[in-house]
Amino acid sequence: MYKVDRNSCESARQALELLIPDRKIRWTILSALTDQIIYAEQVAPDNWNLNLDLTGKFLRFNIGQEWAMNIQAGKVLILGFRDEFSNNEMLIGKVNFYGYDKARNRILASSLSG
Repeated sequence: MYKVDRNSCESARQALELLIPDRKIRWTILSALTDQIIYAEQVAPDNWNLNLDLTGKFLRFNIGQEWAMNIQAGKVLILGFRDEFSNNEMLIGKVNFYGYDKARNRILASSLSG
């Protein structure tokens, strides 16, 4: 088990490399996270935080009292509107959408369209 030192950039880097070993995937995920942090900072600078688990099991981006992105080994959970992701070619065929329709029935789809 990895012990994260939250006061060390090097420790955080090592934790993220263990969490997302593939450099290209790590870069893609962290770039998307960076975009979300920049946006949150512009909209509500005092209403977001980043939580790196002390054992390195997850990196979680919170806005207000809800998580918006949860990065774990082998999966990334993103809370958002499906329409916002539908034009991202990198995600086509690689994303499972979990949600609810207007009647509150649970949806599981592998397509980001419709």
